[in-house]
Amino acid sequence: MEVFDFFDGIKNGEISDIEILNITKRLTNDFDHEFLRTLYKDLERYIDFSENEFHSQLEKKYPDWTKYIEKEFTDKNLEVPTEKIPKLETLSKPKGDWEYHLVLDRKKIFWKDYLREFLLLLDFKKLLEKRIPPPESTETDLEKTTFPCNESEEIFNYLLDNWDNRTALKYAYILNFLRENLNFEIKPSKYKKDIQKKFDVTDVQFHNATSPKRVSELLSLYKAYRQQ
Repeated sequence: MEVFDFFDGIKNGEISDIEILNITKRLTNDFDHEFLRTLYKDLERYIDFSENEFHSQLEKKYPDWTKYIEKEFTDKNLEVPTEKIPKLETLSKPKGDWEYHLVLDRKKIFWKDYLREFLLLLDFKKLLEKRIPPPESTETDLEKTTFPCNESEEIFNYLLDNWDNRTALKYAYILNFLRENLNFEIKPSKYKKDIQKKFDVTDVQFHNATSPKRVSELLSLYKAYRQQ
């Protein structure tokens, strides 16, 4: 079975859970980590391609998005979902300094259609993520990477990308949230060192990140992350 045929079968609900596990085991040479990472990258490419086709189908199914949005959101006094897209002219800057503009979030607006189309693939993606360990550290002190698992790093990136907080203190708030609210075991010293290096931040003052309002904002974002 070709890999993309395998993904087609998962997407269309044509392969049972036990068959998915057996085929994955065979494709990845008994769950070899390098093979798992390669299969994961293939899956991401497949999902990206499928999403482009899905968006084209949406335009045919809902030729007038305005009417759909008005019916499903405006008339019900619900906020129309949007997402932040980085401005091209700011991509050369450190990620923490990117500027964004808002566009309609098609996944959330048409979430029922999206889940019908991609739920089984997203479940398979989570299965792979659980079996893929974080990359091994190449540092001489043999410290582990900053994040203990893929999920913790994914949540960090989501919070960083979607939180409207332009202060350097946001890095401290996010770490405190990951450690204290979500119970991820992340070393503050390693985190601080990596943040300073990657985002050109002078200091990460964990002791000053104590505003309940900011923590509440992160909690709301985390809930949105879980609903993706």
